[in-house]
Amino acid sequence: MNLAIMASIVKVLHIPRITKYGYCPVYQVVRNHWNKDYKPGPYPVTQKERDAAAKKYGLLPAEYEPYPDDGLGHGDYPKLPAISGDDKDPYYPWDFPEHKRNFNEPIHVHADMYGEDRYNVSFKPRFSRLYMWTSFLGVVGGFFAIYFFMEDKKMFRPVEVSLLVSHSILMSSDRMKPSSGEWAVMIAFLQKAAITSLSSVSIPEVVQHVLSREPELGLHLQHV
Repeated sequence: MNLAIMASIVKVLHIPRITKYGYCPVYQVVRNHWNKDYKPGPYPVTQKERDAAAKKYGLLPAEYEPYPDDGLGHGDYPKLPAISGDDKDPYYPWDFPEHKRNFNEPIHVHADMYGEDRYNVSFKPRFSRLYMWTSFLGVVGGFFAIYFFMEDKKMFRPVEVSLLVSHSILMSSDRMKPSSGEWAVMIAFLQKAAITSLSSVSIPEVVQHVLSREPELGLHLQHV
């Protein structure tokens, strides 16, 4: 039991060696800046306070303009123009070329949104919004108008259809004909048409056309 206790104590004594500053964890806290160091000062009211704030942020008094005191907590932080990363000169000798920034340069309050991989606030589209909306509504509205006004006006390409039916097929036994469906109705209609046309004195134009195009597949009048 005593050996187990001693082993535990030895392990505890070796824990600080894991980190460089293990003996003083408070050092990791106090050696860095506090959040209050990044907090802007109070909103400047007098001209003297405005000049002091401009000097603090590295701006000229004529360039300094604070955000309105509307309760959002910007304080004396300067209201800088919104310039996206894409609009900054890539050939300028920046101190930090990856961010296109200089040392100790104040950044925009929404700088995390205006990077080169983010929103481009200065982007100029090729066409105006009015042109894009007009094009969109014109195309969609045009197709809808065509559909709405032309739905009841069916239009098809005229095609000449030649129906070639021989007398033997029409006069075949009922076992050769389908019992139901569209084919049964069509064959029954053609049988009646053939009988009517063959029994009449004048041959219809349809039968004449069939006989003129395909005599060998025509109706055999001698069988009637």
